[in-house]
Amino acid sequence: MTSEAAVATTGTVLLRGGTVYSAADPFATAIVLTPDGVAWLGEESGADVQALGADEVVDLAGAWVAPAFVDAGQPAGTTAELASAGVLAVAPRASGAAWIPESAALTALIADRPGTVACVDPRDLDPAGAPLAAAAAAGVPLAFGTAPGRQVAPWRLLQAALACGLSARAAFTAHTRGAWRAAGGGPDARLVVGAPATLVVWDAPDLVVQVADEARARFSTDSRAGLAPLPALGRLDDADWVPPRLVRAYRDGRPVAGDGAAAGGRPVVGEGAPRAVAP
Repeated sequence: MTSEAAVATTGTVLLRGGTVYSAADPFATAIVLTPDGVAWLGEESGADVQALGADEVVDLAGAWVAPAFVDAGQPAGTTAELASAGVLAVAPRASGAAWIPESAALTALIADRPGTVACVDPRDLDPAGAPLAAAAAAGVPLAFGTAPGRQVAPWRLLQAALACGLSARAAFTAHTRGAWRAAGGGPDARLVVGAPATLVVWDAPDLVVQVADEARARFSTDSRAGLAPLPALGRLDDADWVPPRLVRAYRDGRPVAGDGAAAGGRPVVGEGAPRAVAP
């Protein structure tokens, strides 16, 4: 991955030549970032025009661009350590959310409090019975976060969620927009024009549309489906599966990590209103 201009700490950044995860344009290969938010996203033909006004143009070389992970749990570590995992925000739970430590508690919540946002680390759930699928089918809002004492590893949470019956798309939403919902609201954790330009660039060569039910088509790379793809998640028993590698990250249009190494920062502590983790 190379930059065609000097690195800009402010101004307009065009990322092009990759895959942008956005429901607004499932075929987008490029995106324009500014401190005020996402200014544009689209395909390469439009990127040629956008490059004329950009302060920095970055060749993604096929990399995958997606909203940054938001953690609704209790992740340990500095902002640098969280950012190196792709977590750029921590969302403290509001009164309408509850931490779910294991499968029985999730089953009880489905029956007793279906409107409560279930904050959960899928690695702590028993895949038997597909508890997350049952919760989603019952309309329980889901938010993913790191359980106390657990390693911050968002892709491992998504991998565990797939094993618990949730689609990769629903799992990714739970670890982004769902986490802000658990906090009672927050920034728009989608890549759409006007949303905060807070995102992560990943080296993820295998992009697919993936569901948990292997009785149905598990993978699809047919662009005619009109669904933005996600990195393929390995089975829990697949010791050879390697999560996507973080290449760089941006918070409010400014770079906070590159080449897998995050910028420094203060520890993430305390409660309060939803917030982005400050650099």
